[in-house]
Amino acid sequence: MRRQLLEEFRTFGEIASWGADIGEFLFMDHKSRMKLFSSEKKRIQRMSAYERRELETDLQKELDRLKNLHKADIQSDIEGKIDKELEEKLRGALRKPEMVFFFKVWIPCWFLYGDYPAGCLDVQGW
Repeated sequence: MRRQLLEEFRTFGEIASWGADIGEFLFMDHKSRMKLFSSEKKRIQRMSAYERRELETDLQKELDRLKNLHKADIQSDIEGKIDKELEEKLRGALRKPEMVFFFKVWIPCWFLYGDYPAGCLDVQGW
């Protein structure tokens, strides 16, 4: 179900796809997340100064690109432009069971109790 949800988000454009990548990270269990952090930290520590600068430059370019996408999205909202195709896609997605579950169960559980819905990770294949 998690994969379906994230793939659905990825269809809504670059910003949503980036958000889905963050969501994938958030869906990880703590042990996997810490393992990922540890391996990335080791990888960066092994880099030369030049490689670190290149990584920093690439990350800054990616952040700038996302910032510009976000600005363009905000500007189109200010101007009242409506992307009809995206709006229809969103309406269709909101009828799908995984999206209904996400908005009506997962998000409230996370915000109210700071945890995933009970048993979801083990029982539902999350």
